[in-house]
Formats: sequence, C-alpha cells, structure tokens
Amino acid sequence: MTFLHTREAGALTSTCTLCGTANRSLSEHTILLTQRAHTWQECQEMRAQPEPVDETDVARCPEGHQRAGNTSTDKSGYIRCLACRREDYAAKRDERQAG
Repeated sequence: MTFLHTREAGALTSTCTLCGTANRSLSEHTILLTQRAHTWQECQEMRAQPEPVDETDVARCPEGHQRAGNTSTDKSGYIRCLACRREDYAAKRDERQAG
C-alpha cells in the first residue's frame, strides 16, 4: 500500500492511495503506527463498500424544479430558481388584478 503525505499547519496527514482512508496527527510516530495498523484486508474492505450517497439533491430546488441553468440571484444575494420566481410573480400579478 502507498500513502500520500501532506503537511498543513504543523499537522501531518497520511492518506491511503487505494481506499482513501486518512489519518491526521501532529506526531509522525502516531502516523507511522496507524499506517502499520492499516492492513491489506481492511483496505480491501473499505474499497468494497459503496460510496455514501449525498441525501441533498442539489440538482433540484426545494419545490422540485430542475436547477441546472435555471437560477438567478435576488437582491439579498440568495440563489433563486427561475421557475419559482415566475410562479411568485404570477401569484402577485393575479393578486393585483383581483384586488
């Protein structure tokens, strides 16, 4: 197994290049011990596990409209779905015409 080492703010991070398991410590001795404890069986089991699924669907707005290429930024800096914006505008227009 091969490990990729990076140092940031005095801490050393060791990442297995096969399964992606990362260990971070201020002590190089601790990193060495965790590398020795990382067996090929554990590495193979980590690679066999499915990737975790992200539960948030960023491709859709909270109302369920497609979001790709369908957004704008409002005055407050929030990203708005154009379909939701059109629905809000239509509702306000109907209120003005009715009232």
